[in-house]
Amino acid sequence: MDDEKKWSGDEPQKDTAPPEATKPSVRYEENDNWEFEAQAPTLDDNFLADDQFEIQMPAEKPRPAESVPAAPAANSGEKQVTVRTVPLKIALFCLLFAAVVAVLAVLGVRYYTVPNGKEGEMLNPGGTALTVGETKVSLGAYNYYYSRIVQNYLNYANYGYYDLDSTKDYSKQYVTNSDGEKITWLQMFKDKTVDQIQYVTSYYEAGQAAGITLTADQKKSIKEQMDSLKSSASEANQSLDDYIEKEFGDYCTAATLETVQEQAYIAENYYRHTLTRSNISDAEYNAFYKEHSKDYYNCAFAFIEMTYDTTSAETKAASVKKAKEYLTKIHSVKDMKKMIPTVCADLIKRYVAGGYFENEAKAVDGLSEYVENTMTAKDTSYGKETTQWLFNDSTKVGDTTYYCDEENGFIYLFIKTGTPKLDETAVYSVRHLLVTPGDDSKNSNSTSSTEKKYTKKEWAAAKEKAEKLLAQYNKTDKTEYDFAMLAEENSADTNSTSAGGQGVFGGMIEGTKKGAMVPEFEKWAMDDSRKYGDVAIVKSKYGYHIMYFIDKCPQYQYNCKKDILSNRETQMVDGCAVKEHKTVMKKATQAKPEESTTAGSSATAGTTGSSAASGTTGE
Repeated sequence: MDDEKKWSGDEPQKDTAPPEATKPSVRYEENDNWEFEAQAPTLDDNFLADDQFEIQMPAEKPRPAESVPAAPAANSGEKQVTVRTVPLKIALFCLLFAAVVAVLAVLGVRYYTVPNGKEGEMLNPGGTALTVGETKVSLGAYNYYYSRIVQNYLNYANYGYYDLDSTKDYSKQYVTNSDGEKITWLQMFKDKTVDQIQYVTSYYEAGQAAGITLTADQKKSIKEQMDSLKSSASEANQSLDDYIEKEFGDYCTAATLETVQEQAYIAENYYRHTLTRSNISDAEYNAFYKEHSKDYYNCAFAFIEMTYDTTSAETKAASVKKAKEYLTKIHSVKDMKKMIPTVCADLIKRYVAGGYFENEAKAVDGLSEYVENTMTAKDTSYGKETTQWLFNDSTKVGDTTYYCDEENGFIYLFIKTGTPKLDETAVYSVRHLLVTPGDDSKNSNSTSSTEKKYTKKEWAAAKEKAEKLLAQYNKTDKTEYDFAMLAEENSADTNSTSAGGQGVFGGMIEGTKKGAMVPEFEKWAMDDSRKYGDVAIVKSKYGYHIMYFIDKCPQYQYNCKKDILSNRETQMVDGCAVKEHKTVMKKATQAKPEESTTAGSSATAGTTGSSAASGTTGE
């Protein structure tokens, strides 16, 4: 289908193309003339519970949550239908976007009907805080984003992921950003708010330009959410006006929130289309790889982590001394694993307390599974100096080193276990729609190690359903997007859809190595005769898989292709320039210390002071 065809989230429309010179339509808030871009993050999940927003901001590195593994399942020796290792650095932003505007259930309405400044500078309500691309973002909308960003950081800090004290002045606490700059946490909150607005807005504007529209279900969902606001305010015996201002800051209105939802869905719908329209030509790949080939060499290493006491120069020195002592005892991966109970003692206690592992013994076993790793030459997750050390010809297999992550309070201990080389392991990417026998469809993530028993009748019914779904797909344009949407609506493997909260969409199984999936699934996916767009039904012990083949290639080529797509996204986002309206931003919410360390308490009550965003242009 041509890119110019008009799309909706339901299915592409075949006969309507948006005029190239036509400016995207804009829905303005009541009593105002500004528009808003997409959705803001929350920690709750009652909003869009079954229709989660899939856009994810690229995660920063290093991210402390990356080192906290999910508790492994019992090792049964059986291969699973879906085996996906999703770094927690991604999961962090999944939380930001998947539960979009969740706290809307406690919101109300506040209208500002009197202009409070000159046209273009101080528009209602609260004025234009940012202009992102061609989209104007009000102060109220900015405050909403900001409050959610801050609360997410504080919640993660409460679990020890960040060295951030919610009871102290955020302008006097420092953190290192992704550019290696030391900034205050107050500035970090603002920068992240601006980044998130820019990211989502870029998808919204691109979706508008491509003719993306809302689905009927999305329109219905918005109406239901707005209706619930009125009920919540009534039950609380408060006006809608008071509700919204109290919970999310000044100048945020119900009309704002409705527009947020509408534009979030447009952004989501376009994002999903981009995930299925990502073909890379041989010429594009070859040119990019030639320029960046060194980035895709891979080196094996092992590591464990210990806490880093950054209280004072003396405590820092003591932590480093202890790390060096540990390294003298590490001569192999086996040595490193034996030292986990000692080196990682503090972290083990933290993981158990946080519910990642049932007890300390299981925590040790779990951490042992994450000791051995590989790193590409462009990976700086553990500092540039660590990467340089690992890929330096003078560094030999068996050599050790350490890296101090002062920002997050960790010291990583490393041992080099291999020499740099291209990873030529074959990986494949497919989409699948799983139909399980019995009543399991849509109710199982299909990753259980326990094989269920089904009757012949149940198997026959599942086969019939799979065949009907395949026939339904064959009546479409048979694009990857058509298949993805069918999987979203019908697959029992929710881990490979947006319902699973794993940051994937449309039955995606991506960059998977041999041995990760059940044999029947894998045999079809790794067949050398496969070509893009091939579709078939495959039976496994889990049910019937309707398969859609995307690609098979060496791991390093897969990584290179992902980077090409990432660069495309970066160019799109960066092309949606941010301009800050400083006069209005002087009134923006700023996080103030909490009175207690109780998790979940608000940290966004303050509204005074200037906070110019890094990298934005002011008036």
